[in-house]
Amino acid sequence: QLIREQAALTQFQSLALQAGSAQTTFADLPELYSRMGEALTLDREGQDFRPIGELVDDYVRHLDDKPNYIPTGLSVLDKHLKLSPGNLFIIGGRPSAGKTALSLQMACEMARRGLRVCYFSLETGPVADVREKRVPQSELDGLADLHKLPLLIRSASSKSVGWIKAQAQRMKAQVVFIDYLQLLADGKAKDRYQQITGISIALHELAQTTGILVVALAQLNRNAAHASPSTAD
Repeated sequence: QLIREQAALTQFQSLALQAGSAQTTFADLPELYSRMGEALTLDREGQDFRPIGELVDDYVRHLDDKPNYIPTGLSVLDKHLKLSPGNLFIIGGRPSAGKTALSLQMACEMARRGLRVCYFSLETGPVADVREKRVPQSELDGLADLHKLPLLIRSASSKSVGWIKAQAQRMKAQVVFIDYLQLLADGKAKDRYQQITGISIALHELAQTTGILVVALAQLNRNAAHASPSTAD
């Protein structure tokens, strides 16, 4: 443990020096911030090579263990959608189809079960209604139980996946919701297709490297039902 902590400290200090370099730009900071967060994750044995025989033995030993699925509170959804830590799930739908309302309902249910949930909002909607005090008085009574939930909401407009990863690790999140995927920033992409592909891969890596369940919303254009996947926005 002491060796791992010293190695993490050395790596963190190296990244801090790199952040202070004259060659480092503001655009480089989110990635450096994310790598600093990773340096603090000490339990990395599972990321190293393992013999296939050891993997088989591990599978047999845990054959009777129940899968660690995270329920959404919606029985129909839980029957078909097995949400598990360290995975990326994408909820797609057309504009105004209720994606944000569904994701907030899921986030609240997970928080009620004691999971620490970070919800990143990238556009206006129900979250903005709360911020701007536009929630009808008739709905306030039903919100009384929410103030004790470990559900954290933050605006993330024009932010990158690296920034979200750093914030999620800082807050020790177990579940992350992103509303919505297409609004995340990716300055390296040459076109829309590369942007969405790069963001999706980065979110998948976020989930795998941190063990966080990542649920991202994706907005489909109104012609998506009649179009090929590559034309869906």
